[in-house]
Amino acid sequence: GPGAARGGHGSGVLGLRGALMTMIVGTTMGSVLGLIFILATKKDRSSYELPLGTFLGIAGLGVILSWQGIFGWYARLLSGR
Repeated sequence: GPGAARGGHGSGVLGLRGALMTMIVGTTMGSVLGLIFILATKKDRSSYELPLGTFLGIAGLGVILSWQGIFGWYARLLSGR
């Protein structure tokens, strides 16, 4: 399987799959936690700015640390096993 630090021309540390997984996990995590925060503090939804970069950084670190597990789970989910 792909290694987290494998790299290559233009692939970066995460590679294309890792970058996509980071975007999916980061935006989902940011949306869920942001909504919880907005509801808990009763802030105005239209004026609240969510710091997306923080969630993307956390998600990127999570993808690096759990590379094999994430893609194994995702492959099983897609294959229906």
